[in-house]
Amino acid sequence: MKLKHLIPFAFLTAFSFDALADTVVMDFENDKTTGSGWNVTESIVDNPVKCGNTSSKCELVEPDVAWGMTGVWIEYKRGTEFIIADIFMNKDGDITMRDNMQNTDDTNNNVVVSIKGGVWNRVAFDTRSFEAISDNQMIYFGRTSSPFYIDNIKVTSTMPAEYDCSKEEKKADVDYTFGRVKIGGGGFVAGIVAEGSTMIARTDVGGAYIRNHADCSWTPITDFISEEDKGLYSIEAVAIDPSNHKNIYLLGGCQYFSGTKTAMMISKDGGKNFDIVPVTELIRVHGNGQGRNCGERIAVDPNNSDIVYAGGRAGTPLIMSVDGGKKWSKVASFPSEAYGTIVNWPSWESTKVATTADENGTTCVVFDKSSEKNGKTQRIFVGISRTGADNIYVSEDAGSTWSALKGTDNGFVPCRMKMNSRGELIICCADKCVGGTKGKMYKYDIAGDKITDITPSNAPALGGFDIAPSNPDKMVVSTNNTWIPQKWDGGLSANGDIVWTTLDGGKTWNSLQDKMTLYNSGVTWVKGYALHWCGSICIDPTDENKASFTSGNGIFTCDQIWCPEPKFYFDVNGLEETVPLDIISIPGRNTLSVIGDYTGFIHNDIHEFPAIHDPAPGTTGGICYYPQNPDVMMRVANTGFYITTSGETGWKQVSKTSAQYNNPYCGECGPLASNEGKCAITKVDGKYRFFVIPIPDPDGNGSGSGIFYSDDEGKTWTLIDGTKKAIRIVTDPMNDSYLYASGMGVVMVSDDYGKSFKDVAIQNTFGWQSAYTRLCVVPGHEGLIYAPCAGNGIMVSTDHGSTFKKLSGIESCEAVGCGKGKKDGEYALYIYGSAGDGNGFYRSLDEGKTWQLLSDSKHQFGGPGNGQFLEGDQNVFGRFYMSSIGLGIIYGEETATAIPHTWECSSVVSDKCDASDVDEVESENSMVVYPNPSNTEFTFTVGGDYELVSALGQTIEAGYAETGHSFGANLPSGIYFLKLNGKAYKVVKK
Repeated sequence: MKLKHLIPFAFLTAFSFDALADTVVMDFENDKTTGSGWNVTESIVDNPVKCGNTSSKCELVEPDVAWGMTGVWIEYKRGTEFIIADIFMNKDGDITMRDNMQNTDDTNNNVVVSIKGGVWNRVAFDTRSFEAISDNQMIYFGRTSSPFYIDNIKVTSTMPAEYDCSKEEKKADVDYTFGRVKIGGGGFVAGIVAEGSTMIARTDVGGAYIRNHADCSWTPITDFISEEDKGLYSIEAVAIDPSNHKNIYLLGGCQYFSGTKTAMMISKDGGKNFDIVPVTELIRVHGNGQGRNCGERIAVDPNNSDIVYAGGRAGTPLIMSVDGGKKWSKVASFPSEAYGTIVNWPSWESTKVATTADENGTTCVVFDKSSEKNGKTQRIFVGISRTGADNIYVSEDAGSTWSALKGTDNGFVPCRMKMNSRGELIICCADKCVGGTKGKMYKYDIAGDKITDITPSNAPALGGFDIAPSNPDKMVVSTNNTWIPQKWDGGLSANGDIVWTTLDGGKTWNSLQDKMTLYNSGVTWVKGYALHWCGSICIDPTDENKASFTSGNGIFTCDQIWCPEPKFYFDVNGLEETVPLDIISIPGRNTLSVIGDYTGFIHNDIHEFPAIHDPAPGTTGGICYYPQNPDVMMRVANTGFYITTSGETGWKQVSKTSAQYNNPYCGECGPLASNEGKCAITKVDGKYRFFVIPIPDPDGNGSGSGIFYSDDEGKTWTLIDGTKKAIRIVTDPMNDSYLYASGMGVVMVSDDYGKSFKDVAIQNTFGWQSAYTRLCVVPGHEGLIYAPCAGNGIMVSTDHGSTFKKLSGIESCEAVGCGKGKKDGEYALYIYGSAGDGNGFYRSLDEGKTWQLLSDSKHQFGGPGNGQFLEGDQNVFGRFYMSSIGLGIIYGEETATAIPHTWECSSVVSDKCDASDVDEVESENSMVVYPNPSNTEFTFTVGGDYELVSALGQTIEAGYAETGHSFGANLPSGIYFLKLNGKAYKVVKK
């Protein structure tokens, strides 16, 4: 029987564009649209790119809202025929297919696929695993915020041969170097995982980083994430394959970004390249949610690299892959009662999912390597974030059946679990994953079936812990969210977590509360903050004296953790996780930034740690200067406003406006002066006039605070009528009488020094997205305004905002900025968007007539994020800065003129640490290979399979060695790692 059916599918792949002798449902050459869209505009257009799909026409679908959909009736034989469609998007994104007749909240017949931007993708939809819901079903292409094109919808009985339609990615027109402006940490690092010499740190909004042991720095490995997928920068879990350290798994997703997309990011080459595999229909995660310190939620079978288990926060408790992460399925045998609560996910939408009462779901997955049988690990442990019921489950038959582990207090959540080298399971607990007051720690002797309480005396809620790989009696554990004084070098103190160490398997613990000292490693702004929110600890497998601790502001490392009075240093070289909110590059002056949480900085060198603004009130949303006198500036912090008339160091706090902001996420917080407000400055009759928008309009309905001005340096403020839609404001750089404010769908222009504004309509909103409202004015040019308009490109005004026209050749623009030109009087224009060659960075040196591509798919950085700025440097031609959702300030500059930057290891050691306090890992290394260190060559003392790798993880030599084998005579000086018979040893070449 023929069925009319939606095209949900089980997988996406790319296929050959060879002609198929099957039914063509729609090719759009007859100018007819599908005609069955919801909240979309459909039109027949010319084929944008004839890559694989050579049709002259196709259908353009422009969603009005995130769930805008278009449908096509399809007749086919369910179970024997496939549906094929060609889909094109300007930038990377997702398309969701769903069954028309299923309940709105039912996602069983939903499948999300990732589309590569800039090329035609041929997608095949396999419905064989789905149950038919009715005789009248429909195909949907939807749940995307971006326009997309559809063509050549076909029915075929034979799955086409796999084919990569992607054209070779266009190389950048100008060779550019990208990086992060040096600030140092600044955000919550949620977890650190290590296998051998491979160490990965995950963050809650800034992606993941890999450790470079040679220079003690961190390198970002997730810069490829697109703006469409920016929610994946919230990394909920990470796993490194114990059998092959080049296999890395990241689990990412965020409730409020990217349509709640949850995906696995999988690398098979040590983090150089990743494939994105959506798993949203199985699990949901929120890597910036409460409990992100738990983990790890992914684990690779140590006896079988193809088998991977993962848990999320909601959906189904446990999923697995048997092909190294290519496909994922629900572990149906896992007890469904583990998730006993149904909630809307996210809370402001109607999609219902199962989870735990605290919405933290599955906390950790652990394999017991010693239980191998038939090529699989038989014993698997899974922790669940709930109390008052079973919350640790174990399988003894490779996941076929599960039972609850008895003997622990189920009033405590198992936040983290790990196996030690003795075959015991260590469990670290808190009464709540966040905000708890009590903790527990257990040792489970599996062979003896005995659970022992090894909790440090009177422990508050516990967070991270780790075990020395070669000595199971050596452990370190911390509290999480405890506020106890910590001592800084130089006498300052700050409140943070407690750290304990044990040398006897937890029988006795040594509290470091009054014994540890913190050092800033040159990051001067962090002094006075603390090691806090410590949810993860990682002992370096290559040096068991060294332990790294996650914190709300970065990572602290101790090189002598077993010493009685150890020293901890801020270990954030290369790791940047601030949320930039505004920036100014002043001709002839320094670049100044403001950020979330940590105020902002004075940048006189992008490769040096900067000084923080003084005073430093915390989250600051806006900074501005008077174009004719850059000594006059203003900062808009959430707690108050600051003005200077004497440059970077003369700040003073001024009065607040009548506007007050109540933070919906902090009920106990008092009303704030601002919600990441913005500012501008002009001059009237010899006096400076300061403008502030304390509360930018959040929804385009005129519910913001409006614009206030002050003629007495902030002593009093006056509200300007008709400005409630204002989001940002800027002064004309050449004419003090003109100011320009922007909002959703409007630019407001003042020609009377800001006393009044008139509205000019502009198309700067697009679909469901918020407005892109950071106007660009050009130093030295009067009346010239560039406005980013997302999918509507760029609008430009040359008449003080009276009229705007669209620049040709720009498909989308999320941010626009200008910088120093090649010659005096010229300027460079920069955008983040698409100007014909996919999404990325572009530059124009001729006022927008032509554009040069500056980036590739590996340098996307999630788009302009919270700050929505792209600012050219006014002093260095070719350099620009972009905001991010939590990667710090991104910079780009021409490679030809870029100044190379290198890192150096720095360590702080204790003078009160004797030999008995130091783990004997180096002497153990010398027993395996000698001399160590060596300035000539090394010699094995034992035989076996070996691999010599660099500190960056590159294989230098591998094979089988007999006792007495020598190697390394031609190695340059540095640190290397010898993997021998399943263990890793550090060797040093002088």
